[in-house]
Amino acid sequence: MNKEISTFHIGRFIFDAGSGANRSKLAEAEGILFLSGRLPVFPYEADSTLINLEKRSLYAASELAGNTLNLSETESIINGDESLFGEDSRAVRLFNIGRAYAALAVQEKNDSFRIDEKFITEFNTVLERKLNSEPANYRNFPVSAFEKQFSKPYSPPETKLDINLLMKTFYEWINSPEIIASGVITRASLAHLYLMKIYPYAGSSETLARLAESYVYKTAGVGYMPYLLCTVYRNSSDYFPILERFIESNNPAEFIDFVCGIVISSLGEMQKKSLEIIAEEMFDSYVRRLLEAKVISERLCGLINILKTRDSFRHSELQLMKEFTALYGKVSRTTVRRDIVKLAELGLIKERGEEEYILNRDILFGR
Repeated sequence: MNKEISTFHIGRFIFDAGSGANRSKLAEAEGILFLSGRLPVFPYEADSTLINLEKRSLYAASELAGNTLNLSETESIINGDESLFGEDSRAVRLFNIGRAYAALAVQEKNDSFRIDEKFITEFNTVLERKLNSEPANYRNFPVSAFEKQFSKPYSPPETKLDINLLMKTFYEWINSPEIIASGVITRASLAHLYLMKIYPYAGSSETLARLAESYVYKTAGVGYMPYLLCTVYRNSSDYFPILERFIESNNPAEFIDFVCGIVISSLGEMQKKSLEIIAEEMFDSYVRRLLEAKVISERLCGLINILKTRDSFRHSELQLMKEFTALYGKVSRTTVRRDIVKLAELGLIKERGEEEYILNRDILFGR
């Protein structure tokens, strides 16, 4: 649902719901997010992505906000004694970002989460604590944004009159049933983009926009996304150019597609590996139960274990090849044939060619 309003000074302003995003890519990414809160991720399959993710994300968020200190220096400030910072605004800003992300870390799933004026002003107050005497008030003066990140600086709406109207409309639109129904990725991306475009505060609007995006994911029960995104944004050469093109065109589709790509390439790959591990464990469990119920023999169980490491096997190989002879070296051809027929009837092997068979791990998926 797009929403159009007429402002007092900048004229026509459209909140675009991103209907131009790649629908199949979005559906795939949303499916991955749905599973992410329900499917375990095995740490040894994802440690390069997840190790110290929360810490790395906080550091990335601080870098995106302009921090030039190294990780160790940043941590010493964020975890330090606030009373020692004095008038050092850089240290105060880092400490405030740490407090804001600490609140994100303990946020629980909340299906009724709303990005409203209370949420925005409270978090801007956290981010601007000791830096701004009126942190809850919207700007009433011009600012030049993204001077280093964009090809040319961005000049967002200048007057409090316009910003008040834009933010009021934004709250209604971003919390509308239509936008909520569009999915977590779309809603989170739109919150990110339009808070950037309106730029309601002089000091922390960019951090606030990314924080609001993170809260949409966290309250939806998507644990890794709030931390993964900041890390990717910081390391990606595409983030700011895509953001700049949105500011110029007001078309969110490219940014939504960009986020979908992050989900698919990171969480999607982790889930794929986890599903493979789970499927293998389930297959092994199924074979053990068949053995315990005496549906299959120890010999057949041994054959299945050998087949896990082979692409395929032929009938004649069972009595000739060394890896099979411990099981079939002293049995008749009739027994060999009977065992193959038994495994085929149980769906544990499939015929791939003339007297050539492969292990059928897909049996648990009805295939």
